[in-house]
Amino acid sequence: MKKYFERNRRWIQPAIVGIMVGTAPILLQAGGGAGATPIPEWVPSVVLAAAGFGAGLGAMFTDTTSAYFVRFVGTAAGFAVILYSIFR
Repeated sequence: MKKYFERNRRWIQPAIVGIMVGTAPILLQAGGGAGATPIPEWVPSVVLAAAGFGAGLGAMFTDTTSAYFVRFVGTAAGFAVILYSIFR
């Protein structure tokens, strides 16, 4: 398992940061009630976008099957967001 993380570190680290910051408001709200989150509303969106870009860039330079999968899922999600914004 250690070798897997060593080979895929370039895209796993940004993805983990994005997941942590993206779920922080939900966890803070669940633990403290409504309006308890000290994080501004725009921060998770910006960090998720930067983490997604970093994970995609890291996956682009990693030659493993899971990196190929991350690239495919990221591309599909990007197209889904574009199509959703066009046909909404």
